[in-house]
Amino acid sequence: MEDAYRSGALYAFVVVTVISGLMIRRLRETVLALTPLVLGTLWAIGLLPIFGVKLNLANVWGVPLIIGASAEYGLNVVMRATEARAHGGPVFARSTILAVAFNGLSTITGFGSLLVAHHRGMRSLGLLLTLGSVTSLVAALVVLPVLIRLLDPAVRRAVDAGDRCA
Repeated sequence: MEDAYRSGALYAFVVVTVISGLMIRRLRETVLALTPLVLGTLWAIGLLPIFGVKLNLANVWGVPLIIGASAEYGLNVVMRATEARAHGGPVFARSTILAVAFNGLSTITGFGSLLVAHHRGMRSLGLLLTLGSVTSLVAALVVLPVLIRLLDPAVRRAVDAGDRCA
């Protein structure tokens, strides 16, 4: 049973990676888009002991859900930065950041509703999914823009030029 859950998480990650690669069509940007997903998932699993939760049969199947739900945070930020590089405009448009934030908050609200369940397994699943969404959203809105700026000279020049104009 545990092997099946590990395989499910691996398959979910592979499918998300392939779809992201097909959408973006550049290796560096694909890796950047997946960074919040990987960081968020690792941070969430790392935070579980603080909340007294262990991965078990009741909540481990939530890991593929985190992967699927969190994948689009990084994709949206990277796709916007790529469009800005190609067509101009702000690299990190306020509307894009707010849309990703709203998307994440609505997902967090849905997963967080499981936290009020009376069943311990459902509550631990809700905690895992909520932590995964929160940490992935933080990684997408805080870490990813910094990485994009550091790793892409064109974006760095565009952001620096915008900073000088402000």
